[in-house]
This record gives sequence, structure tokens and C-alpha cells, in this order.
Amino acid sequence: MSALKAYALFSSEIKDEYRSQIREGLFSEVAEQISSRWTLLTKEEKQKYYDLAEKDTKTKQLRSPRSNKDENLSSAGLRRKAARTAFLKEYTSN
Repeated sequence: MSALKAYALFSSEIKDEYRSQIREGLFSEVAEQISSRWTLLTKEEKQKYYDLAEKDTKTKQLRSPRSNKDENLSSAGLRRKAARTAFLKEYTSN
């Protein structure tokens, strides 16, 4: 369970209530108010957001399974891996 994802879902759900303050540039005040509201929620009320976060995570995992380790690498990581493989191939062939 991702607490951060649960909080983000809660935050995005209630931020419309603060839309006018956001337009006025009062971002830090809005963040404090949302954080305070999250703190005041009971465990049962927070559970809704934890469940949504878990469901969202499972849905994303089903959509893009990471069976290949290379999928987890950035393009820079793939280039480093390719360079390392080429070096080792050259080094071991001599």
C-alpha cells in the first residue's frame, strides 16, 4: 500500500474545493489545508484512498508487465549496458 499514492488521490479529489485559492497563487496554504484534512481523516476514511491506490497500482501492472529487466532501464541505462557488453565481448575475445 502506497501512502503517498493514497494521499495524492485524496488531494486530487478535494482540490476543486480550493480552485479559487489556487488561482490566486496560494499554493502553500492550500497544501497545508489539504494536509490538515488528510490528518483529520479516520483510518476507515483513509482506507478508501489506500484501496484506490492499490487498485490503480494493480491495473498499471497488468497493463505493462515488466517481465524483461531491460524495460526497467532508462535509455541511458540501456546505452551503458550495451557499451559494457561490447567492452566485455571485445576484452574476452582477445
